[in-house]
Amino acid sequence: MNESRSSRAFSGSLGLNIRPFSGFEIGAQVARAHRFPILEELFADGVHFGAGVYERGNADLKTEIGHGSDLFVKWGNSRVRAEVAGFWYHISDYVAFEPTGEIFTDDRNRNWDIYEYSAHDARLIGGEAQISFQLTEKLETRFSTDYVRGSRLDDDSPLPTMPPLRYRIQTRYDTGRWWAGGNLRIVNSQNRVVEEELPTDGYALIDMFAGLRFDRNGMHRISLRVDNLADTLYRDHLSRIDRTEFGSPMPGRNIRLSYRFIF
Repeated sequence: MNESRSSRAFSGSLGLNIRPFSGFEIGAQVARAHRFPILEELFADGVHFGAGVYERGNADLKTEIGHGSDLFVKWGNSRVRAEVAGFWYHISDYVAFEPTGEIFTDDRNRNWDIYEYSAHDARLIGGEAQISFQLTEKLETRFSTDYVRGSRLDDDSPLPTMPPLRYRIQTRYDTGRWWAGGNLRIVNSQNRVVEEELPTDGYALIDMFAGLRFDRNGMHRISLRVDNLADTLYRDHLSRIDRTEFGSPMPGRNIRLSYRFIF
């Protein structure tokens, strides 16, 4: 291959934040951004063994150009803090990685789903919300949620690999000397998919954590974390690893013990 490419683009943003009274803030921003296609998106042509698919690049891809805006509102005091944010983006030549419905059979008679990179003018709309409660001096609980809806502009059909609606609840108890807590992650099913893209079921994951500081400044600390405590079988809709009906699920229970020295 003997090919060269050159591109020029500029990015910029303009924002305004207002604090009309103590503990309350509102802000807005408009922005222009760009992203150049990477080598895999342009020239891939073969089996990606890690992802379990055959990837086909597109040398005609152009630079992604996005124009959009976002708005946020924050409020808080010593006991309660809340934030709501939303965004809207129009992206020209959005690069999507999507299944073609075709199959590639290699010289060992193994079948691989063919995915290709393509470009569409797209619209992304979404937002997130979070609220936290300082129940006591040492105990805090936090609730959050986020959602993104991605669509092609020509027919309002969905973009591939869009995240479903997600929730998160976290509780943490911290005495200063030791801490403990847990997370509950709830992810809805994703059924708004492109043709040939498989939907994914919803799931809930429980994570637990605890730690101990050996000195007043917390420079020496040991921590224990258990992710996916219930060893739940699930598939992440954002994962590039094979998500076919018989593909690889996400990791099960994971236990991690670590020591940290801050200097």
